[in-house]
Amino acid sequence: MDYADVAVRLGSAWSSPFATWQGTLAEVDGLDPATAVTSRALADRELDPGRFDGIALGWTVPQKRVVHGAPTLAARIGAPGLTGPVAAAPMAAVLVAAVLMAAVLEVTD
Repeated sequence: MDYADVAVRLGSAWSSPFATWQGTLAEVDGLDPATAVTSRALADRELDPGRFDGIALGWTVPQKRVVHGAPTLAARIGAPGLTGPVAAAPMAAVLVAAVLMAAVLEVTD
């Protein structure tokens, strides 16, 4: 598959903060902060979640409810029915994969 003119617009990418999943965060579902960060990023940019045609999700630590991670996150941010690729790998690989997936899923006006 060949993608032409793929880019992530300046200010359009975001990520949840990196955290050590131990101690007080040991019982936190990773999709909770992902939902909060994504919802806030969309609101800050005045973007309607229904505008997107795909979603990409990456994580480094396995989570309890991440089997259907991308569609679950999509539903939580107000875009039910949306799906897309999921990357589960060491930190550097997730970052690269997430940026590439975001570029492929770029919203065009």
